[in-house]
Amino acid sequence: MTAIPIPKDPKKRDKLIKAHLIGEKLKAQYDEVCNQGLKIAKEMGALIGKINEAKLKIKKATQTKDGPIVIDDYLTRKNCLLNIKIWANDYLALKKELDINSRKRDYLFLHMKNRVVIGLSNVANLVAKMRGKEPKAFTGLSVVKK
Repeated sequence: MTAIPIPKDPKKRDKLIKAHLIGEKLKAQYDEVCNQGLKIAKEMGALIGKINEAKLKIKKATQTKDGPIVIDDYLTRKNCLLNIKIWANDYLALKKELDINSRKRDYLFLHMKNRVVIGLSNVANLVAKMRGKEPKAFTGLSVVKK
């Protein structure tokens, strides 16, 4: 096993230690979930744009009280209303999917955070043992009294 050179720059050093404690697999899972969330958000934005365009078409096709009834305008309004209903249902489905994705992301973040905390506390306990001190986790539990 070869030693990993530790950079002198504190930011690079922290990044290296964090990457080592978290692990590549967990980081890859977290990145994948984040990218899925971004894709879902883009789809939701596109649906909102389509809904707004349909609302504008409805507004343009709305007849005045004094004007003649235009069949094309009536069909345009009905078509736009149906499309808005379909897109609204799609939007709600994407919203649920984004909610599930956010929960997965939060879970993975907590898992990464716990790995870092556990790794750092293990290192602190190891250093304390090497110096002859009792680790924090075991302070006061020792059978041997000094």
